[in-house]
Amino acid sequence: MLCHQFEERLRNLRAAFALGWEAVRLLNDVWQERPPYSSRYHVFRLLAHLAKYHTAEFAVHTAKWCMEGHGGLGVLEEFGVERWLREAMILAIWEGTAHRQLLDALEVMTRQQAHHGLLQHLQRAGSAPEFGELVKDRQPPEAARVRAGAHLGTARRAFRKANSRDTLARNAGASRQAAQIKMQAPALQPPASTCNRPVNERSGLQSRHAAHPSLV
Repeated sequence: MLCHQFEERLRNLRAAFALGWEAVRLLNDVWQERPPYSSRYHVFRLLAHLAKYHTAEFAVHTAKWCMEGHGGLGVLEEFGVERWLREAMILAIWEGTAHRQLLDALEVMTRQQAHHGLLQHLQRAGSAPEFGELVKDRQPPEAARVRAGAHLGTARRAFRKANSRDTLARNAGASRQAAQIKMQAPALQPPASTCNRPVNERSGLQSRHAAHPSLV
């Protein structure tokens, strides 16, 4: 099992290196550009954010895996393994947090449609031929917005319907619970007082009190 984990980590490490160097190669092509920027420049921006996010997260996960592989020695300062995790955590802070990278990537995708250029770039590179179908089937921005609005309306209607069903179910459950409590609780009646007793019973009490004054 550990051998399989080593092989998987090695493959992921090579993939992370390839992603980082591809971002550097694109930077070498566009670093002298001035506004208005080309589509290739926006592809570099998107790929750079993705590379920073992925490589930083991969470094943290790999350092943590190394500590686990060393067992109890992985947390001791004299062995130096725990320092790898502390240094890897700097990447996600110094290069920008994961939320910052994802927000910037979404910005360049939304405003510049850079993800379409990235798919074309990957298709030309030949590393992932299946991306050709995504490039072929992509829709213009306006059509994509209309389709997204339709999906959003469907989701809202489904949410309202589910919410109404939940409300009805909660009301029915509350009614059943109230009925059960009413059936289980004993009948509470006020104690009988002499003023509520019949006249003949009250007269009998008065006669006994007259016969025995000590009871008064």
